[in-house]
Amino acid sequence: MSQIKVTLLFLAVLNTVLGYKGNSPGFYMHDIPTYFVNDDIYNLVSSTQLTPDYGLLNSSNLLGKATRTLNADILQPDIVGYQKIPYSDENVSFKEGLIMIKESCQALGVVATKYVNWAKGSPKVNNSQPGYRCEYPIFTYAEKDLHHYSEDVVTSFLIQVELCAKESTYTTNFFFVSSKPGRLLSKPLNEGCAYSLFAPIKRLPFPENMEG
Repeated sequence: MSQIKVTLLFLAVLNTVLGYKGNSPGFYMHDIPTYFVNDDIYNLVSSTQLTPDYGLLNSSNLLGKATRTLNADILQPDIVGYQKIPYSDENVSFKEGLIMIKESCQALGVVATKYVNWAKGSPKVNNSQPGYRCEYPIFTYAEKDLHHYSEDVVTSFLIQVELCAKESTYTTNFFFVSSKPGRLLSKPLNEGCAYSLFAPIKRLPFPENMEG
């Protein structure tokens, strides 16, 4: 394989990790869909615009960084995606519409995993290219085989995304939190900061084969 082809494939993997290439890239400010009109993080960076890359700082894009920082895929390998859920003071439902689904792409033996935006009911995402194959675990399961967030049960490994505007820059922090049955989590109140909350979408365990 020529050096040029190797370089192009390496750049493809890098772009996938960063989320800037393919049919479902990271959303820029002007591309934010209606699902995130109520995104506090989007609203904060839109009003402050402290850094040149502010257009990439929204809840959807920061979720990918959060999963890598928290090693979410290692701790919970059965996760196939995430859905944005409301805090107790938000009169908004995120159960329908945009979700973030796991994408694993492989080139030259290197596998890069991230989460891409996908609207339920839209055509399936496929960012595969020659020599660059991508897979999406969520599409291999029927809806009945997936577990979505419910307010009625304890849910662990919720991801809370925090973005704060500090002087001339932004800082981000990511946390695992858990919910209690029948109670939505309260949104933290810190001046100059905004928050988003995501619940994992998991594949249900398959029943063991019974003999006899």
